[in-house]
Parts: sequence; structure tokens; C-alpha cells
Amino acid sequence: MIVYFCRFNPNEAHARSKALPEVFRDRFQRIARSERAAQYVFSRLFYQNLCKHLKVIDPVSDFAQHAPHLPIRTNDGVYHTALSHSGAFFALALSRHPVSVDIEVMAPRDFVSLSEVSGLMSEPNAQAFYQAWCRYECDIKLDEAFRVNPRYGFFERISRFEPYPVYLAAKYFTGEPVSVCEITDVEDDIERWRV
Repeated sequence: MIVYFCRFNPNEAHARSKALPEVFRDRFQRIARSERAAQYVFSRLFYQNLCKHLKVIDPVSDFAQHAPHLPIRTNDGVYHTALSHSGAFFALALSRHPVSVDIEVMAPRDFVSLSEVSGLMSEPNAQAFYQAWCRYECDIKLDEAFRVNPRYGFFERISRFEPYPVYLAAKYFTGEPVSVCEITDVEDDIERWRV
């Protein structure tokens, strides 16, 4: 499994949206929240370029909303992808097996109240809450067969950024090696995207 991890500049979203195919631009223009629109632009630019790099056969026109991504077919076989956004970051997991990913900017919150409301059992501190939350999100993004499969486990990492760290989690087939590739430019880092 490769997790592509990217920090982007939301102020560049409108200018960068011009590089999106028309179907993506239409959906981008319908997104009301500027933060969500920026996340959409940069994650779709990256996904589009990754698909070109992998030489995807019949790429999807766009991801279905609130549904797992369809597997992508290449001459090298089938890959599964999962995507998550938070603030000015996104993570895209690429695996030979079904996979899920979640990313959260670890901003201060009322962790006691959030734990009670969400039903998550965690200690009332940032790291424990975000670990529980990201694991929960990863679980609900996978079909139940993979959630309970003993060959599936979690990969987790905290990246230090200012003003807040970012929690990254993926649920994946543990027989597969894991690597994280930090992307600095969604269109120009193609040489680093080796699969």
C-alpha cells in the first residue's frame, strides 16, 4: 500500500481548477464551501495524474459521493483507492486490496464532549481522540468483511505541522508493505509516484 500525503495551498484552487477535466470543473463550481472546493481540486488533480501515470483502463469520470471508490484497472492489474481530506491536506491510499484512509488536522476541541456525542471510547486528549476517530472512519469506509478480517490492521502516523499536527490512518491488508509518499505538487511530482 502506498499512501500519498499532500499539503496544498487553498489560495491556488481557482487557478489550478482550470487543469481539471470538464466533469470535475462542473462539480468543483457547485461546491459552496471554499475549503471543500480546494480539497476537491487538489485531490482530483492528483488522482487524474496518478491514473495517467498508472495507465488506467477506463478511468472513472468522478468518485461517487458517499460511496467507496470503484477499483481501477491497469495493464499491471487492479488497484483499490481511498481518499480523505482535512483542512489543507489530503491523503490517497493505493493498494492491491480494498483499503480505507482517514486524515484529520488535530485542532484543539472539547474532546470529552466529542467522545460522549460520538460514542467513541477514548481518553480526553487530542491524540487518543483522533486515533479513535480516524480508526472509526477507516472502519466505516470498508465493507464489513474487511473490517472484521484478522488480516486487516491499521497503519497510523502523526505528521508535525504548524499550527496543528495531522493524524493519518489507513486500514489495509497487513500482508502488503506500507510506504508514505509526501507530495508537494499534485501535477509535477510524477517521478515520485512510482508504484
